[in-house]
Amino acid sequence: MRSCIILMTNNPFAGSRKLLIGRRSEIDQFEQRVIKNAQSISIIGLPCVGKSLLVNAVLHSQKRTLQEKRIIPIEISLTAEEFHTHASLFLLLVKRCKKELTRASLLSDTARRAADIVLQEYDFSDVKAFFEEVYADAIHIIFIIDKFDHVGRLFPGNVQLFQGLEDLAEQPDCNVTFVTLSFRPLSEIAAHMRSISHFHKSFLSRYLSTFNDNDMEEFYQMLASVSDGVEAFPVTPELREKFEFYCGRHPYLLDKLACELVEVFLDVGVVDVDTSAADLEPVFSDYIKTLIDTMEGAKQLREECNIASKLMQAVFGPAIDLTQENVQE
Repeated sequence: MRSCIILMTNNPFAGSRKLLIGRRSEIDQFEQRVIKNAQSISIIGLPCVGKSLLVNAVLHSQKRTLQEKRIIPIEISLTAEEFHTHASLFLLLVKRCKKELTRASLLSDTARRAADIVLQEYDFSDVKAFFEEVYADAIHIIFIIDKFDHVGRLFPGNVQLFQGLEDLAEQPDCNVTFVTLSFRPLSEIAAHMRSISHFHKSFLSRYLSTFNDNDMEEFYQMLASVSDGVEAFPVTPELREKFEFYCGRHPYLLDKLACELVEVFLDVGVVDVDTSAADLEPVFSDYIKTLIDTMEGAKQLREECNIASKLMQAVFGPAIDLTQENVQE
């Protein structure tokens, strides 16, 4: 209800630290599986649909509480140039883990020595020994690996990568939790790399799509909470129609248009969706190009499993040979 809305005189859609809107069921599932049950999860979705934002909103908002419970989340992106072999990834896991445990004053002398052995001369058995020491110290490590699609480019045909990750996740004396963020399902990434590991089978796959009805209502409530000091931002039926016309229900496009509208509203008290959308045309065009590039990047995969064709049917139609399973993916 309007009387329950706390009015804001700043722009909640501006700034680098975006607010997470909606995704309540996804948050609950993430917390239950990753934090409470220490089980791995794969979050799959189009670029800019909110995968990183979902994870960061959950883990960053609870960082101090998690540390008190000896739960340490560590973020890694696979776009970095530092990866040359699968060994470089495992070395980074140990290096980052050692650094974060030191910051949290949780690194024991035994674990420190185990880390130093790995960093002096790589051997995967020593990597396992390090994480066994960390687990023995009753510490739960959560690795968030963004851009996981890139493993095929960084480690082509390397079956040791998935086997090593499986060992860290499945060995009861290591019990490392992984959260992967990707455009494609882990099963297809593993198949593309000819991996024989069952690493991906231990993951829950969560497909993050565009906003549902509840998410959209929360989005409009956020808009309605803005005030220029005189009146609240007018969320009318016409405005809702224009948002869905220009943005569909895509979080990234909704956020960009809302940010522009709120800026103008706070500055001059005017809301003109058509003008703001026209001003944002380059931004929208760049995003469409990103989607096309993402689909083009799946050309080789298209030959193997035809995913790009299914995606084009799901997004743009017509549905020629599309199944319900394809739609979910």
